Formats: sequence, C-alpha cells, structure tokens
Amino acid sequence: MNIGSTLVKANTTVVLTATPDLGFDFTGWTGSTNSQANPLSVVVTSNMSLAARFAPRVFSDDFQSGGLTHLPWTTSGNATWRVDTAAPHSSPGAGSGAARRLPASYVPNRTFTVTITATLAASVNSYSVSDQPPQDWVVSGVDNNGTSDATTPRVTWGPFFDHQQRTLTYHIVPPSDAVGVVSFNGTATLDGVASPIGGDLDHGRYCGSLGPDCR
Repeated sequence: MNIGSTLVKANTTVVLTATPDLGFDFTGWTGSTNSQANPLSVVVTSNMSLAARFAPRVFSDDFQSGGLTHLPWTTSGNATWRVDTAAPHSSPGAGSGAARRLPASYVPNRTFTVTITATLAASVNSYSVSDQPPQDWVVSGVDNNGTSDATTPRVTWGPFFDHQQRTLTYHIVPPSDAVGVVSFNGTATLDGVASPIGGDLDHGRYCGSLGPDCR
C-alpha cells in the first residue's frame, strides 16, 4: 500500500487503517513500526515510513478436522453440527457386466445357441439380464428359468439376488428369408443400473452367411 507523503505536526497521533481487497487478509505493518494492529495509532516524532502487507486468503471448510471454525457457519435452528465420515465407493457393480457370444455367422432355418456370460463384482446385490434377438426369429430352450416373449421379442433372466456368475443360453432359429445384417440388443441391470450387453454384437451387427458382406 502506498498512500504517498503526508506532513503532520510533531508529536501528532496518526491513526492508520489497512483495508484488504476481497480475497485478501491484512498481515501487518512494516517499516518504522512493525505491528499487526489494525487500525494502528502512531505518534509522529520524526520522519516515518509504513507499509501495510496483505496475503491471499486461505479457505478451509474444516470438514476433515470437524472444527468448522474458518468460515462463518450459521444454522437456522438449535440443531448442533454433525460431521460424518465415509469412504469413497464405486458405482454399483463396478467391474461387472454381461457379454454375448455368437457363432461367426447364421444360416436360415438352422438353430444356433446364444450364450451370455454374466460376471458380477462382490458388491452386486441383485441383477437381471435381458436380450432382444431379431424380430421373427424363433426362440426356444431358455435356461436358468429364463422366459421369452415372442411378441417383443425378448429373452429375460432373473432377477437373481446374489452376485454369482452365470452362463445364460437360449436357442434361436433364423427364418427362411433371413439375410444380411441383423441386430441383437440387450442389457444387464445391476442393482437397478442398466448397461448394454457387450461381447459379440455389442454394436448390433451380425452377418448372415448367405447375405451380403458386413462392412
């Protein structure tokens, strides 16, 4: 701070006040007098030079220590402050999911098996798996007490109330006029959070051996 030169009579008491800008704190006076008083009263007996020093304000919410003294905390009632601690955790089923496995290609009117492997983290409490094959393809032989809905079409397993890994399978027959690229789409729902089934056809592409090339 520099306020320039001021002439005063000898033995005059001068009061100086340092006003910090927003985000800064006053740290003290240096020069002819070293002091942290603010305002500062000095008696001028000779030429004097004073400088006010400021420093950026350091903020802390004190949540780690539980002190809660640095910031002007207020409450709207008589309730006392409570500081809880908790370890960070991953989202439900982190590292879990389901992957589909299919033959390299399909042939109309020829049955093949769709295999979905569900791999679960120990943190998973419940899960279900749902797969949607192409329209008009005939589903049969759903294992692990799964069900199929021909109108959707959709194959569903669960819910399972554990985190046991399971291999889920069903049989499917392409119709006689099946050709080209078709789509398999499915989801694995872990503790209420759904994610796409990965593995084969995770982009919904499957090429028939009698159809055009997949590009």
